[in-house]
Amino acid sequence: GELAVSTQDIEFSIVRIAYPYINAQTPKKDFLRRIIERFQTKQKVYGLTDHIFTPTYIDDIAQGLDLFLSKNLPGIYHVVGKRHLTPYEAAIEIADKLHFDPNLVEKTTRGEFFKGRAYRPFKLALNNDKITKLGINLRSFDKGLEEFKNLN
Repeated sequence: GELAVSTQDIEFSIVRIAYPYINAQTPKKDFLRRIIERFQTKQKVYGLTDHIFTPTYIDDIAQGLDLFLSKNLPGIYHVVGKRHLTPYEAAIEIADKLHFDPNLVEKTTRGEFFKGRAYRPFKLALNNDKITKLGINLRSFDKGLEEFKNLN
């Protein structure tokens, strides 16, 4: 879709998001809620060590989208969190900030975890420099977890 839009002779805005997580209870579980559920039920949490991603607090995405709705900002923008990390690092941080047992986190790799499933690239991290220059201050994962903890 991005290629189709960007190759047309029109002005366009494309907003990319990555791994959103939310502070409110919703029917659909994001990656944070799925990990918390595993911790709460004392199940192993498998954390990939060879995969990089950029979790994004949903309120920050809303703030970024509000900016796009109020201004004409042509181009491609990444409305994503401030920090890249591995799923293993994220799981350890979740355990630490939300007081779960970090011993439930088990290291794994893409090859082991996704065996028999679709290929996943190593680096899914997106850079948010462009949107930050517009005045949007996106939270790092640890700051988003603090906000999550304070509201739940």
